[in-house]
Amino acid sequence: MKSFKNLEELNKEWKPYGFRVNEKYEILAIHEGKEYKFGKLKGFTDEKKLAKQLAKDKQAKRERERTKII
Repeated sequence: MKSFKNLEELNKEWKPYGFRVNEKYEILAIHEGKEYKFGKLKGFTDEKKLAKQLAKDKQAKRERERTKII
């Protein structure tokens, strides 16, 4: 998973594909004057929530590696 990015960086990544990311981290596109929602980026809604999830993921990975050794 990539590190946390601000909206400007995310929009730079998605713009070449015709999409933009709003402040709710939803992926949006405009077609014929209408805006369509394609999805939501996971892990970007709250920095604290993201940090907790990353810590849980690291802990789970360590546990998997530890059990492989035994």
